[in-house]
Amino acid sequence: MPIRPISTPLLPVMRDRLREIDPNLAVADLFTMPDAIDVILAPERAGAVFLSAFGALALLLACVGIYGVVAYAVEQRRREFGIRIALGAPFTALISLVTQGIGLPLALGSVAGLAGALAAGPILRGMLVGVDPGDPITLLTTATILGVAALIATVLPARRAARTDPMEAMRAD
Repeated sequence: MPIRPISTPLLPVMRDRLREIDPNLAVADLFTMPDAIDVILAPERAGAVFLSAFGALALLLACVGIYGVVAYAVEQRRREFGIRIALGAPFTALISLVTQGIGLPLALGSVAGLAGALAAGPILRGMLVGVDPGDPITLLTTATILGVAALIATVLPARRAARTDPMEAMRAD
């Protein structure tokens, strides 16, 4: 990003004053400090945008993967859900039954991810500005975001399981 020269009524006055101070000084362009900082920080900002985009894509892929696994597991247990519905199981009990299955893998994944983040922290310390790699609030927020995303990816197949038609489930096999 090129630095834009400033265009203010003060520009001619600033050039005249600089020439008074040092007539041999070559004054090509005058620009503001925020513009200079923007140019200096442009590569870091671009890197942050790309890393954020890749992180969002990774989160989306993880959600699609969790959704696929849970949807497959629900389809395998379709007959069981049909029988439970026929016997009077409430909607919330069926959703709870499906979402409980994601609890242990989510907990193990969270523990492994937190351990990996703490181990990689010293390596990434130079890339982090204003954030400590072991900051508990950052780690907790990240784990919470991933947990909520996994829960959302699990609830969709769980709702489908809770709406299974018992007669259709029994005829399917």
